[in-house]
Amino acid sequence: MPTQRAMISTPEPKGGAAQYAAELASAVAQSGVETILFCPQNFEFKSIAEAGGARVEAAPNREVSFASLPRRIWRNLVFLVRSACAQYRLSAKGYIVHFQNPLHFPLGFVYYLLVWLRGGKIVLTAHDPLPHRWRLAGVLAGFERAMLKLAYRLADGLVVHNETGLRILRDTFEIPEQRIRVIPHGPYEVAAKSSSYPEFETFRLLCFGAIRENKGLHLAIEAFGRVKNSLSVPVTLTIRGELHTTAESEYWQQCRKTIEANADGIDVRLAFVADSDIPELFEQHHAILLPYTDFYSESGVATLAISNRRPLLATDAGGLGELLRECECGFLIESPTVEGVALAIEAAVHAGREKLEAMGIHGEQLLRERRSWKSIGSRTAAFYHELTN
Repeated sequence: MPTQRAMISTPEPKGGAAQYAAELASAVAQSGVETILFCPQNFEFKSIAEAGGARVEAAPNREVSFASLPRRIWRNLVFLVRSACAQYRLSAKGYIVHFQNPLHFPLGFVYYLLVWLRGGKIVLTAHDPLPHRWRLAGVLAGFERAMLKLAYRLADGLVVHNETGLRILRDTFEIPEQRIRVIPHGPYEVAAKSSSYPEFETFRLLCFGAIRENKGLHLAIEAFGRVKNSLSVPVTLTIRGELHTTAESEYWQQCRKTIEANADGIDVRLAFVADSDIPELFEQHHAILLPYTDFYSESGVATLAISNRRPLLATDAGGLGELLRECECGFLIESPTVEGVALAIEAAVHAGREKLEAMGIHGEQLLRERRSWKSIGSRTAAFYHELTN
């Protein structure tokens, strides 16, 4: 039997999306698939992929810093042309090309076309199967939705991280279920560290990650203000992250006004958090607060928290509910409201230090035993085999 060959392609040079692609390439390579990780020259996680036996091939550098709309469009077009040429040279007949966070469609169809010209198969991971915010408005929003639906329909196979994602693809986008595989998100091996659980003289909550309206940061701030002076121990709230897009600026300004009204006990730093700083950040906090609202993907922050043995206070949005039901690794926020978040904070404080620490340990064991990268690599490789036989 010929060796299965796959190219895992991502335009993301840094952050959780880039790390996921590197971990996946490593895992798939270790499962016996001849694997290329195709990524920007300035990709930050090459060593992870190479450690697992994947061959790293570079597209041009890709800038992802804030810029004007014309500037962003221009640099994406330049990246598209140069990276498409590189992809065509690297791929060959029989390759599975597995896309992770491709350039927005219709630009992404250029890469699809090159796979077809080479006689390969297309797999797309739908990390966020239904975007929380459409980039275009009015009639153009319908065009954007149509492009996404076409991208799903033209792919030979689709990967989602949870049952919610499967239902979105099947029911909203009318994708046949046999073309979809549910393969969970794995642990973040690089950032995870064994850390001591902090003492409980103050209950310290962390909101971490990209600032987006559907993550419910406003609910966290208001709920904190409601409960901070009424519990058996003082409560603090730390906010770390950066704006996901410039479109979220107005939302963040609203959050800042709420923060000013509840300033005592809130520590805010709006900036990118380097991987090297993440273990210490988690070590300083007792739990991670995720009051997500309309969210359909797998939370990388939740995976990162559990990898660092920290319990969750989370709604059941996206894959969070499945995670909480699968293992006692936190508290369910029953409703994405200020009242729901406040009740979850109260429950966590009442549970106490020992219970919270045990939840974090259980969560980390769940990831290692049931959602390991080895398992993910094997399941992904099996899906490739199905598509090519």
